Amino acid sequence: MKTLVVIPAFDEADNIFCLLKEILSQKIISLDILVVNDHSHDNTADRVRDVSAHFASVKVMDNPWPERGLAYCYKVGFAYALKHGYEWIVGMDADLSHASSDIARLFAERDSADWIIGSRYTAGGSAQGLGFFRRLISQQTNRYVERSFNAGVKDMTSGFNCINRRVLERVDFSSIPSKGFVFQVEIKLLAQKSGFRFKEVPIVFYPRKAGRSKFSAAIFLESFLRLRALKAL
Repeated sequence: MKTLVVIPAFDEADNIFCLLKEILSQKIISLDILVVNDHSHDNTADRVRDVSAHFASVKVMDNPWPERGLAYCYKVGFAYALKHGYEWIVGMDADLSHASSDIARLFAERDSADWIIGSRYTAGGSAQGLGFFRRLISQQTNRYVERSFNAGVKDMTSGFNCINRRVLERVDFSSIPSKGFVFQVEIKLLAQKSGFRFKEVPIVFYPRKAGRSKFSAAIFLESFLRLRALKAL
């Protein structure tokens, strides 16, 4: 099945080469990689171009919006995937917190679900890469979403996802107003509302190898306000 891995990247020059090398080493047939450069201040895009010069399956695009944000990158990647006929789309972080070897484990569930989540909080999963404060926020956010929206999913905030193109054809992801990590929750809720099947696969979420976390007070505040607004609808 023709698959595209979409990787949003902001100032990940110290990680991106290693991540691309690890994904390519899996030797997955019909798999391409698109890195969406989110206005990086470093040479993230140049590191990707160095790899793409030797591997045609690796591509890089810039976030065309003037603002930086995870959601903008995924909108670019999802639109590219639909335009170019990819059947499945994998989203993952650029900081090596998601193990490339787990892509195959998500793929193994494609016959049983439309959206497969690499889950930190389902049985067998863990979040080694989150400090105490971020783990607390992440766990409480997921509990709030599960309770408020009857989600039935333990890790709605997960950034490691395998999505059937039918989901992105049905869900109007381009109109989602979220900019940061809450985009992950909002698009999943829309997919659930449309009746798509979800499956969680336990993963280990590892500490980033280099660079700094992009989590901030502004991102947390956006998540809090956006979830409150969705609950009120």
